[in-house]
Amino acid sequence: MSVKILAINPGSTSTKIAIYENEDEKFVKNIKHPAEEIAKFNSVASQFEFRKDIILSELKAAGFDINEIDAIVGRGGLVKPIESGVYEVNEALIDDLNNPPLGEHASNLGGLIACDIAKTVNNGAKAYIADPVVVDELQDVARISGHPLFKRVSIFHALNQKAIARIYAKEVGKKYEDLNLIKTKPYIETPVYTSYDSSQGEEMWNIFLQRNTSKIVDLFYGMTSNIISCTECNECRVRYDPNNVLMLPLPQERFKVIINYLEPRDLSTYDEEAETIRRNAVQMLKSSKEEGTSKEQLLQYKKMPAFRSSRLTYWEYDYNFYGVNRDMYEFAASKLDVSVEDIDLILMEKNEDDESLDVVVHPIDPNSPQSSLSQFQDTM
Repeated sequence: MSVKILAINPGSTSTKIAIYENEDEKFVKNIKHPAEEIAKFNSVASQFEFRKDIILSELKAAGFDINEIDAIVGRGGLVKPIESGVYEVNEALIDDLNNPPLGEHASNLGGLIACDIAKTVNNGAKAYIADPVVVDELQDVARISGHPLFKRVSIFHALNQKAIARIYAKEVGKKYEDLNLIKTKPYIETPVYTSYDSSQGEEMWNIFLQRNTSKIVDLFYGMTSNIISCTECNECRVRYDPNNVLMLPLPQERFKVIINYLEPRDLSTYDEEAETIRRNAVQMLKSSKEEGTSKEQLLQYKKMPAFRSSRLTYWEYDYNFYGVNRDMYEFAASKLDVSVEDIDLILMEKNEDDESLDVVVHPIDPNSPQSSLSQFQDTM
């Protein structure tokens, strides 16, 4: 007897459909939904008509008569926990799919769309779901999470895992129910290394492979070693960590920061006349009134020191965008041949909110991480 089945698999950004005659695939289509298209809907449930209409349109375009379908199966959604299997969609299941107890997901639409299409089929087709993501066949011991107030919840891609297991069972000529496809991993006590030796890496990698064997490990895994020393007792440990992600440092974006040194001044050397001329020159430059004095002369007056023994000392510091302010302190301290604790660094910038002040100052904490250098850009 020939049975035609429509399979519907709604995903977050696509809807996959297929037509089978018994076990023979007759049609398959992966309908992509652009992000801007999905964004028009305020919930997953509101996508129901949109996705159903697309499915019917694609089947019609491919030349399939929906009235020839005998069964419609949708991907199971986040209903109440149930055992693995195929379930006919009934009122209780529809209520769970419309009011999902474990949250919204596109898979909730599978059973709803299957049921709605089945109602329109003339030959009385039935609607089903198969192996939803909430399949729960855990033993009690598997629910232990490590805290008495929290239990492990079974939510996983049961549909795929069980389908692959059934394919394997068929290949080896056994029943799915007679197979135990969970491999028991051996317990291996990890050796403790107090010093580095080149042979340790191979030994630790072999230990890892005894508990983890797969194509994923072969293709994507590696191992790093770290030497850790205690600052109190100087005891050393060598660690080997398998990983499939290797964190690399970000490129160091650097900025030139001007550091001016203000050295202690002897008040007896203060030149009041020079300071008066300098202040007047600054005021005239601000007001753009030169009054017979050239701009070049005013700029020279502006640079006149108030202290006769004064000299300008500054350095350019190449600052790491992701650095710590203490690096800047240590740079300045090395130039002055003093300790970091003997100096203070302040940030000086123009105050755009108060015209009466030329600059505002901010103390720079020597130990704080500097994640953004926007405040230093005015000093470049």
